[in-house]
Amino acid sequence: MLIRNRWAGNVRELENAIERAVLVTKGAEIQPADLPETLREGTASAAEFVFPAHWSLADIEKMAILQTLQRTNWNKQEAASILGLYRPTLYSKMKKHEINDPGRQGRQPAAAGRGAS
Repeated sequence: MLIRNRWAGNVRELENAIERAVLVTKGAEIQPADLPETLREGTASAAEFVFPAHWSLADIEKMAILQTLQRTNWNKQEAASILGLYRPTLYSKMKKHEINDPGRQGRQPAAAGRGAS
């Protein structure tokens, strides 16, 4: 499970998972049950991930980008890193697939209003 996880956060995320497992384990070896629940759930869902047969590659790409953005709370740098993209490439793909940041849409009118004054 530790090898299969992408550790998108950073090395500290891995360190925290290991420290927690060491503190929680009752035996001499760390068992899957000793690992954080989010780590255990992530490996199970990855094995069950299936695309509908009629989806195009563009549909799959759009879904992967959208889900990653949602999972990272729309942090584009983190999402790009998880997806293995440069941030400008992520922006380009977001534009191509018409994916809009819901938080950014709410900020644009206020910014435009300030500039017009």
